[in-house]
Amino acid sequence: MAIVLMNIGNSDIQPERKRLTEKERRDSLSVVLEDLKSETQVLDDPQFPILSSVEKYLLNKGEKLSFLVLFYTRQQSESFGNSDTYLDFEIIQLAIAKKKLFLNESARVIGIPIQEVPYSYDHMLIHYRKAINLLEEQFNFEGTDFGQTLFISMTGGTPACNFGLLHAIHEWKKFRTNKKFIYSPRPAKDEEQPPAIDIQVNTYLSLKEVLRNLNELFEGNHYGQVKTLLKNLSVVDFNHEDVFLFLDALLMRRNQQYQRSIETLNKIRNTDFRDTLFFKSFFNQVRELIQGISIHETIDSKWLKDISFKKLLEEQYWKLVNYYHLEEYNEWTTLLMTFYENLLKIKVITLLGPQKFNKGNFSVTLRNEYTSLLKDSSDNLIHQDNFLSNNSRYPNRRTYQNLISVVDPLSLLREPESSFWVSQLEKIHKKRNELIHEFGGLNREMIEQVFLPKKWDQVLKKVLVDEFYLNIDLNPLTPIHSGFLDWIENKLLNF
Repeated sequence: MAIVLMNIGNSDIQPERKRLTEKERRDSLSVVLEDLKSETQVLDDPQFPILSSVEKYLLNKGEKLSFLVLFYTRQQSESFGNSDTYLDFEIIQLAIAKKKLFLNESARVIGIPIQEVPYSYDHMLIHYRKAINLLEEQFNFEGTDFGQTLFISMTGGTPACNFGLLHAIHEWKKFRTNKKFIYSPRPAKDEEQPPAIDIQVNTYLSLKEVLRNLNELFEGNHYGQVKTLLKNLSVVDFNHEDVFLFLDALLMRRNQQYQRSIETLNKIRNTDFRDTLFFKSFFNQVRELIQGISIHETIDSKWLKDISFKKLLEEQYWKLVNYYHLEEYNEWTTLLMTFYENLLKIKVITLLGPQKFNKGNFSVTLRNEYTSLLKDSSDNLIHQDNFLSNNSRYPNRRTYQNLISVVDPLSLLREPESSFWVSQLEKIHKKRNELIHEFGGLNREMIEQVFLPKKWDQVLKKVLVDEFYLNIDLNPLTPIHSGFLDWIENKLLNF
C-alpha cells in the first residue's frame, strides 16, 4: 500500500491535450468540471500528465494507492487570480471518483488548501509543517498503517511550495525510513507521458533543484532558509561554520544591524573564504553603510556628496524593492512612508544648512530657523502648525512638507496639494491604514492603480536623482548572492 503527497500546479490538467495559459484557466477549467459532472462529453477527457506519470510509476512498482493527498491554492487576494488551483483539485477528485484516473484504485483523496502566499518561503515552511501535523492526527484517528510507503512528488506547484513540503516531510518522524521522493519528467514532443522517476541525490533533491531553490531564496533575501536548507542537506562538508556565519551577517544587514554584521564577518577565520571576491565586496559594503550612518548622525555639511551616505539611501531603496517582490504590501507601504519622512528631514536640513544643526537641540533650531523664514509672510502657517506655534515639541511630516514648499517650491517632496507623487504616497498610506483596521490588506493592483501612469519604483528613482543626486543602478547584493551561489555550487559538485 502507498500514500502519495503532491502539490497541484497550473499544468496538471490539460483539456483537449494542450497546456492552458493563465488567461484561459478559469473559464476552461469551469467547462471541464461541468462536463465531468454532467457527463455530457462536450470535451474529450482531460489529460493529467503528472498524475498519470505517478499512476504508471506505482503500477511498475506494484504499489496500490491508499491515500492521495493534494495541496492546492485558494487565495483570498484577487491579485492571485487565475493561478489558483482549487478548480484543478475538484476536477482531479471527480475524475478519480469517475474512474478516469487511477482506474484500478479505490484510494481516498484528501485536499489541503493553501491560503497563504504560495511564493513566500517563510509562509510555506510554516504551512506545510502545520498541514503534516494535522495529516498525522487524521491518520492516527483513522488507524492508518504508517508502515506503508510514502511517495512525495516534487513536480507541481511553486518552488516555495515544494521547498516547504520537502522540509516538512524531512522532519516527519512517522515515515523516516519508508519515504521516496519522485519526479515526473516532461515527455518528448508527440510522445506519451513517461512514468515518474526516483530522485536519489542527498535528501532526494537533484543538484539542479538544490541550486534552483537556493537561488529563489537569495532573490527574496531569505538567508535563514538558505542556512536551514544547507544544514538539512548536509552539503557543506568543511568550514561550515564560516558559511553559516556569512549567512548570519547577510541576515543582520537585511535587518539593518550593520555593526553586528561586521562583527559576525570578523569571526570568519578561513582565509580562502575571506579571500573570495564576494566576501570582500560584502565586507566593504557593510563598512560603507556604517560610515554612512555616522555621517548622517553628525549632520555633516558634505553628507550628500559622501558616497557612503548615498549608499545608505540606496540600501533603503533596495529594501523597498525586496518587500514589494515578496508581496508584503502592508509592510512595504509602512517602509515607503518611513523612507519618505527620512528624506523630508534630510532635505530640510540640507536647505537650511547642516552646520546650523551641529550643536544644540534639533527641534529648537528648526523652529527658530523656520519662524525666521516666515517673519515677513502671513502668520497662517505658524498658527496652523502645532510645532511652530509651540503646541508640539516635535515637528511632524506636515511641518517638513510646508517648510520645503516655502524654501524650494519645485521640490518633489513638498506638500501633497502641489506634489503629485506625495499625494500618491499619502493616498496609499491612508488606504493601508483603513484596511489594516478592518483586518485587511493591500494588493498589487491597488498600489499600481494609485501610482499610475508610472510605476512606484520609477518615480522613487527620479525623486532620488532630482533631490539627492543619487543614481540607482544594480542592486549591490546581486553580485554577492551570485558569487556565493557559485561558491556553493562548486562545493556541491565536489561533495
